[in-house]
Amino acid sequence: MSEASLYDRLGGGDKLKTIVADIWANHISNPKIKNRYVNSDGEKVKQVVWEFFCSGIGGPQEYTGQDMLAPGMRRSSGGSHYGDPWTEGFGSQKL
Repeated sequence: MSEASLYDRLGGGDKLKTIVADIWANHISNPKIKNRYVNSDGEKVKQVVWEFFCSGIGGPQEYTGQDMLAPGMRRSSGGSHYGDPWTEGFGSQKL
Protein backbone atom coordinates (compact mmCIF):
# COMPACT_ATOMS: atom_id res chain seq x y z
CA MET A 1 0.00 0.00 0.00
CA SER A 2 1.41 3.42 -0.92
CA GLU A 3 1.41 6.36 1.44
CA ALA A 4 -0.75 9.37 0.54
CA SER A 5 1.11 12.36 -0.90
CA LEU A 6 1.87 15.36 1.26
CA TYR A 7 -0.65 17.24 -0.91
CA ASP A 8 -3.38 14.81 0.14
CA ARG A 9 -2.25 14.67 3.77
CA LEU A 10 -2.49 18.48 4.00
CA GLY A 11 -6.04 18.43 2.69
CA GLY A 12 -5.67 19.00 -1.05
CA GLY A 13 -6.07 22.08 -3.20
CA ASP A 14 -8.84 23.88 -1.33
CA LYS A 15 -7.12 23.61 2.05
CA LEU A 16 -3.83 24.71 0.53
CA LYS A 17 -5.51 27.78 -1.03
CA THR A 18 -6.56 28.77 2.49
CA ILE A 19 -3.01 28.32 3.76
CA VAL A 20 -1.57 30.37 0.87
CA ALA A 21 -4.15 33.13 1.48
CA ASP A 22 -3.18 33.27 5.16
CA ILE A 23 0.52 33.43 4.32
CA TRP A 24 -0.16 36.25 1.82
CA ALA A 25 -2.19 38.16 4.43
CA ASN A 26 0.65 37.78 6.93
CA HIS A 27 3.21 39.04 4.41
CA ILE A 28 1.27 42.13 3.33
CA SER A 29 0.48 43.11 6.92
CA ASN A 30 4.01 42.58 8.23
CA PRO A 31 5.67 46.01 8.55
CA LYS A 32 9.11 44.47 7.98
CA ILE A 33 8.31 43.13 4.50
CA LYS A 34 4.98 44.54 3.29
CA ASN A 35 6.59 47.23 1.08
CA ARG A 36 8.05 44.48 -1.06
CA TYR A 37 4.51 43.61 -2.20
CA VAL A 38 2.99 47.09 -2.73
CA ASN A 39 2.87 46.77 -6.53
CA SER A 40 1.98 43.07 -6.59
CA ASP A 41 -1.25 41.63 -7.95
CA GLY A 42 -2.29 39.71 -4.85
CA GLU A 43 -4.63 37.33 -6.67
CA LYS A 44 -1.94 36.45 -9.23
CA VAL A 45 0.70 35.97 -6.53
CA LYS A 46 -1.57 33.70 -4.51
CA GLN A 47 -2.44 31.68 -7.62
CA VAL A 48 1.16 31.00 -8.68
CA VAL A 49 2.33 30.37 -5.11
CA TRP A 50 -0.51 27.86 -4.74
CA GLU A 51 0.42 26.18 -8.04
CA PHE A 52 4.11 26.06 -7.12
CA PHE A 53 3.45 24.65 -3.65
CA CYS A 54 0.89 22.09 -4.81
CA SER A 55 2.99 20.87 -7.73
CA GLY A 56 5.97 20.43 -5.41
CA ILE A 57 4.16 18.25 -2.87
CA GLY A 58 2.33 15.83 -5.15
CA GLY A 59 -0.69 17.78 -6.37
CA PRO A 60 -1.96 17.79 -9.95
CA GLN A 61 -1.46 21.54 -10.41
CA GLU A 62 0.99 22.82 -13.01
CA TYR A 63 3.10 25.84 -12.09
CA THR A 64 2.48 28.68 -14.57
CA GLY A 65 4.64 31.36 -12.93
CA GLN A 66 8.04 32.63 -13.96
CA ASP A 67 11.09 30.43 -14.03
CA MET A 68 12.70 30.88 -10.63
CA LEU A 69 16.12 31.26 -12.29
CA ALA A 70 14.94 33.99 -14.68
CA PRO A 71 16.60 37.40 -14.42
CA GLY A 72 14.81 39.50 -11.83
CA MET A 73 13.59 36.48 -9.91
CA ARG A 74 16.82 36.04 -7.98
CA ARG A 75 16.57 38.39 -5.04
CA SER A 76 18.68 38.36 -1.97
CA SER A 77 16.67 38.37 1.20
CA GLY A 78 19.50 40.23 2.86
CA GLY A 79 18.45 38.50 6.03
CA SER A 80 17.74 41.66 7.98
CA HIS A 81 14.12 42.24 6.96
CA TYR A 82 12.97 38.71 7.67
CA GLY A 83 12.38 37.36 11.12
CA ASP A 84 11.41 33.87 12.12
CA PRO A 85 9.75 32.38 9.00
CA TRP A 86 7.32 30.34 11.06
CA THR A 87 5.84 33.27 12.95
CA GLU A 88 6.21 35.69 10.03
CA GLY A 89 4.62 33.48 7.39
CA PHE A 90 2.80 30.64 9.05
CA GLY A 91 1.90 32.09 12.44
CA SER A 92 -1.87 31.95 11.97
CA GLN A 93 -1.89 28.38 10.68
CA LYS A 94 -2.63 25.39 12.83
CA LEU A 95 -1.32 22.48 10.76
